[in-house]
Amino acid sequence: MAVNRKIVRAASVLILGLSALFLSGCGAFGGSEGGTGTNTGGGSVEEFRLTAPYVLSFGSFLSWAPCKNAETYTVYCGDSVVGTTEQTRFDIVPGEEDLTYTVVANSVTRGVSSSPSNEAVVGKISGFAEEEILDLSGQTPGTLYTVSSDVRKVVCISDSPVSYNTRFVLQSRTQDIVFELQNVTFRSSGDAVIITENKTYSRARENWNLILDISGECSLEGIDHTALPAQPASDSEKRGTDGTAGTDGVLVPTAIVRGGGTLHITGGDGGPGGKGADSTFWAAKYYGDGGNGGDGGDGVICQYFVMQMDDIGKVYLSGGAGGTRGAPGNNGSIITGPWNTSNYNEHYGASGAAGTSLRGEVITQGGTLYE
Repeated sequence: MAVNRKIVRAASVLILGLSALFLSGCGAFGGSEGGTGTNTGGGSVEEFRLTAPYVLSFGSFLSWAPCKNAETYTVYCGDSVVGTTEQTRFDIVPGEEDLTYTVVANSVTRGVSSSPSNEAVVGKISGFAEEEILDLSGQTPGTLYTVSSDVRKVVCISDSPVSYNTRFVLQSRTQDIVFELQNVTFRSSGDAVIITENKTYSRARENWNLILDISGECSLEGIDHTALPAQPASDSEKRGTDGTAGTDGVLVPTAIVRGGGTLHITGGDGGPGGKGADSTFWAAKYYGDGGNGGDGGDGVICQYFVMQMDDIGKVYLSGGAGGTRGAPGNNGSIITGPWNTSNYNEHYGASGAAGTSLRGEVITQGGTLYE
């Protein structure tokens, strides 16, 4: 596995790049037009309008883009006002039940408020019913779990390091899911170790969080592809087979990491490109070009990656190495060979591209992130 350079993001950084979600400003993702008022100053009458914010839950806080003309925001839990802020963030303490929040934008000067925002659900982090938990502790997990929306928590706890070839496909849901892991390594046996069933990481389509609660030493590892593809038949003039791309570590809309342990998430290495077909002595055939190396998998693909760890918590992210380029076949023909010797090196395949450690915006509240 290639070792990427490390970048330490300081724990003091609170929010980086949330505007990427709200490119069209307040009300993106379906926010509604809000209250209206009238400018009664001199000149023509001008309509004054506030648009409702679009609110996202990040487990322990709500966030939204600034709304034009808004001076304050009122936060509701159900029908009850729980706070008013001038910021575009509101901290929440999650507990044993799901809580639904909305936000209203206000212009105090004009006496105008928007309509309520979308409903943002802050998922519970405890108090799960037995049927909401998939507990894999003390057993040998299978290679694939398709996790329904009814499952709210996956648990795999071990006192000593254990490793399994297991991956999880998360069906479409509207509520957060918690993975409580201790001293466990999950290696992919196909796609990413943890992945949405529809393979999307858009919060507009999948508005929930994957919460990784980490103790001890844990890893989520994409599969490496090291096998050399079979070589085409001699004198077929076929190019070598391209190497298989390494799988990603995690693909979800938002990944939130908590706890005080250490987590490694890595993309798998791409496979080598195959060798092209050989040309034999008496055949009037050309050798085949080499195949391309497979691209390395990405460590994490998400819209947001949130660090909410204890001060001692650490996360290491890395992409997989690109596969080596495939060689052309042997230039063995005495008929075509003399004309194809000088440019032989031009018929190698291309090397695979290295995977990235993280594709997504970062929010850092605690712990240390290494890339």
